[in-house]
Amino acid sequence: MPSPEGIVLNVSGLLSSGEFSDLQIRCRDVTYKVHRVILCTQIKFFHNACSRGFKEQSDGVIDLSHDAPAAVKSMLQFAYTRDYTFLKAPDGMQALHHVKVYEIGHKYDVPCLQKLAKERFLDVTSGEWNKDWFPEVVRATYDCTPSSDRELPDALVQVMVACHSEISKQDCESSIQKLLMEGGEFSSDCFFALSKHATAHIHDFQVVDVCHHCNGKQLATSGFRKPKVLSDGESNIPELGYLHFRETSRCWCRYG
Repeated sequence: MPSPEGIVLNVSGLLSSGEFSDLQIRCRDVTYKVHRVILCTQIKFFHNACSRGFKEQSDGVIDLSHDAPAAVKSMLQFAYTRDYTFLKAPDGMQALHHVKVYEIGHKYDVPCLQKLAKERFLDVTSGEWNKDWFPEVVRATYDCTPSSDRELPDALVQVMVACHSEISKQDCESSIQKLLMEGGEFSSDCFFALSKHATAHIHDFQVVDVCHHCNGKQLATSGFRKPKVLSDGESNIPELGYLHFRETSRCWCRYG
């Protein structure tokens, strides 16, 4: 039976007002007055806690003090609004918060919350390898996410792969080089990702004889496919630039 015309369900303000609350969520010194019908129908943990004879069912209080307070708040906000907010803060603090939200989404099996946290994490961290806060975010990400969940770690590794040329030019005292010299899982992941990246770009190419037009060794491809030329004029093979296929030498040459 359809809802009567003109009736709109609006629950976004109930978390802040606590009106009609029938359950409390306690996180250290903060207590949220929440609603079972909203939490239990979306998050299985709350459904189990309120329907299987647990202590929380009789007390009407669920204690989440072992979780990060800001992440708990964001999870509850998401249950009511499909969104979560975070006070304006430096990018590093925002990235750390999104890691914690992603972690709590994994813990309580809220995949749509994880998806939103990942999107916001990518917005903050993309291309930011040279920021002082980046190593701390890397460490927190690897500490907070299980080894079976590669979403955030792989995103950070791709930042490194995309900017590996600039990173390789940093001196050993830079924060990013110090992070890599720590070794560990992140350094290992970067190594293997860069190896795959390099292989993907050169496995089809072979060195052929010296080209008299270029006065240097050229690269030919199986099937003589032209190396990809990017929009900025740079080839995906270092220092090739714009190339033309020469029938006489059967190679891609700088000169037509």
